[in-house]
Amino acid sequence: MENQTIDAGFSNTSSITTQIQENLRIAGKWGRFLAILGFIGLGFMILGSISMFAFISNSRISGSNGMTMSGIGFLYLAIGILYFFPTLFLLRLSNAALNTGLYGNETDLEEMTLNLKKLFKFIGILTIITIGIYILVIIFSLIALVA
Repeated sequence: MENQTIDAGFSNTSSITTQIQENLRIAGKWGRFLAILGFIGLGFMILGSISMFAFISNSRISGSNGMTMSGIGFLYLAIGILYFFPTLFLLRLSNAALNTGLYGNETDLEEMTLNLKKLFKFIGILTIITIGIYILVIIFSLIALVA
C-alpha cells in the first residue's frame, strides 16, 4: 500500500518558529528531569520488591504473613514494570523535544510526536484497564455484600 498524506489544513512547509523552539527546549528539559526522577523511582520500586523477596527468604515468616509480603513484592515488581514504559516514552519525547528546540530539526519533531502518541496511548489503555478493574471490584463487593 502506498503512503498517503492526510491534508489536515497544515502546509507542507516547516513553520517551527523561534518561540516554538524555545518552548520545546524548556519542555524538553523539564520532561527529561521528570523522566530521570521516574527512573530513579522505578529503581527504588524494583529494589523494594527484591528486598521483600530477600527478607521473606531469609526470615522465619510463614503462613499468611509470608504470603502477604510476597504478594506486596510481586505488586511492586508489576507496578515497576508498568511504570517503565511511560517513563521511557517520556524520556524519548523529552530528548526529541529538546533537540527540536535546539536545532529545529523536523525528524526530531516527528520522533517527539510519535513518542507523545505512544505515551498517551499507553496511559489511556492503562486507565481503561484500571476503570474496568474498579468496576469489577465494585460488582464483586456488592455481590459479596448481598450474599
